[in-house]
Amino acid sequence: MDSNKKMMTMKKKKKKRKKSSAKAEQKNVPSMPPPLKKKKSKKTKKKKSHVPVVKDLKKGTNPFLTEYKKAIAKFPQDMDQFLDPNLKGGDIRRALLFEMLPDEMPERYAWAVPDDRALKIIAHFGPVIEIACGAGYWGRMLLDRGVDWIGYDTRQFDEAWAMVKVGGPAALKDFPSRSLMLCYPDDFEESMESIALTCLEEYAGDIVIHIGEMIPNTIMENPWGKTTSSDFQLELSHGFHKVIQVPLPSWPSSLDCLSVWKRSQRTKIDDMELRYIPKNERLDLVQVCSSTAHLA
Repeated sequence: MDSNKKMMTMKKKKKKRKKSSAKAEQKNVPSMPPPLKKKKSKKTKKKKSHVPVVKDLKKGTNPFLTEYKKAIAKFPQDMDQFLDPNLKGGDIRRALLFEMLPDEMPERYAWAVPDDRALKIIAHFGPVIEIACGAGYWGRMLLDRGVDWIGYDTRQFDEAWAMVKVGGPAALKDFPSRSLMLCYPDDFEESMESIALTCLEEYAGDIVIHIGEMIPNTIMENPWGKTTSSDFQLELSHGFHKVIQVPLPSWPSSLDCLSVWKRSQRTKIDDMELRYIPKNERLDLVQVCSSTAHLA
């Protein structure tokens, strides 16, 4: 065998010896645990507050009022006798008239129709916080007129008329200096709890703006109407006195009005606690309807 072949065979034998010795060493050496991997710290992601898409609307316009007027103009003449027990045509005609009342419009905009006078009154008592504001249509009307308005609702809206925040009566603690605005806040079909009453318990400010039906302005069987609970209205009358009341554009099925209430001051005489209502904050007690106006 020549020298080159001898060298090649010696190298191969050397490699085999190295491999066999390495395997023997591995058998004798205790197995090492795999290196520990560092756990990635889970960063708590902050929940992003839900922000609704604000609908486009030309500033200064009031599409709800415009559509309301068009709808009213199309009503038949006997719509005024909608609830008259002696309505010509009886219950069949009444059912037809009832079907003419729009359901979609109040759901799209609000449960009460804002007009210029109502918005002007609210603006006078700004800044305003509205609880149970729905999609914020009244708020949008106020914002477009330069009023400082913020609104809360417990529901989340994908689309809204204004930037509605998610929340309820508890938010009032952070805004004691704002006027409290309530527009049809209680939905007794969903819950018998009165959001309006809870608002009054939480509210530390001086002005409450109520929009909707109220004792005795209602066509409902109960005298307090379908806007707020009887407990709320009694509590409001106990702690506040009314300084303004004006009618609102209403459907034949409601008697909506806007009223503003101011917190009453109190004084004691012996064991009696009495309210002090300044003369310039007392409502005119003369109230007449068109059929009795000639008597007053």
